[in-house]
Amino acid sequence: NGPSFTATRRAEGVELLAGRDNWFRPVTLSTGPDGALYVVDMHRAVIEHPEWIPDAVEATLDVRAGDDKGRIYRIVPRDGLTPVRPGLASADLPTLVGALAHPNKWWRDTAQRVLVERADPTAGPLVTQLLRSSDVALGRLHALWTLRGLEALGAEDLLAALSDPAPGVRENALILAQPDLGSSETLRRGAVHLADDPDARVRMQVALTLGHADTSETRDGLQTILARDAGQRWTRYAVLAGVDDGAANVLRALLDTEPGPPSDRTLAGVMDAIRHLAATSVADVDGELSPLVRLAGSPGLDTARRAALLDGLADGLVRREATPDLSAGAAASLAGLLTSTSTPVVRGALRVAAGVEVDELAARDRAIERARARALDPALTPE
Repeated sequence: NGPSFTATRRAEGVELLAGRDNWFRPVTLSTGPDGALYVVDMHRAVIEHPEWIPDAVEATLDVRAGDDKGRIYRIVPRDGLTPVRPGLASADLPTLVGALAHPNKWWRDTAQRVLVERADPTAGPLVTQLLRSSDVALGRLHALWTLRGLEALGAEDLLAALSDPAPGVRENALILAQPDLGSSETLRRGAVHLADDPDARVRMQVALTLGHADTSETRDGLQTILARDAGQRWTRYAVLAGVDDGAANVLRALLDTEPGPPSDRTLAGVMDAIRHLAATSVADVDGELSPLVRLAGSPGLDTARRAALLDGLADGLVRREATPDLSAGAAASLAGLLTSTSTPVVRGALRVAAGVEVDELAARDRAIERARARALDPALTPE
């Protein structure tokens, strides 16, 4: 479901794991080296913390019952599984590196751990070769993180992974590239290039990664992602979190995009992004208030975007420590907005007017008087 997931039951009304024993307390499960599923059962009579049990009830219980017990269940197919003795702790380097691409997660995780713990410098070239040549995406993924653990991960490795055919490898390469993004133009360019990636999770990670380097190039990448994924909440927030000094420029670019159909959730996401970006743009003492107020009054904006922009500006003004001045041109634009026939626009303009230093704004007083009259008119229904 976009950059996130949607969970469903395998079968309605059936638990993944259940037991008839009232003391059954499964606390974790994991795949073993043989492919079996191992379930750890805490096996206690009372699982609640005594602090949250009423005293009268606690007096009837032995809250420590079962603290000397515990079980591990090995779940296998009906035909069973053959037990194995992996022996990875004493395995040679080629065996360990090969296990990074094993179909069983236990083998991959254990091989990676042993390689990193050994810290053998001769392992780096073998793992790099796996990264470049393995047909198994999970093997390439483990190779990336193993190289990082061995402190042998180079820019060339990251660039190769950023163009990997598997989305998960590209996503993890972006994570690993973050520390060097500010100092490496090549990595930065590679990350920005993925702003148009076909995979939604990769694009969200691009937004999170680009937030580590505030340049015009990374802001362009964030704009690209926001224009495409504004309707995806987590991607939108990733972009907004990454925008720093360039919030006003990203805002202007977003206002220039064509609005989607009213039923499209992207439109609601765009409105939310406009409001957040506007608030960020003016919240600082050096915020660009007057130019953005003039922009709110420009004829090219539709009503929804105009109202979202004004509300965002008002939100940002609330967060400012000092009350800002408004230029004469911006004051004139604000006066025009206060005469709008749109209630959301007038409401937003009134909020902005309340947060700025304006010597005289007759339009504000007239707008307040009109609002008062509308509120008292019994023939009108609330919007």
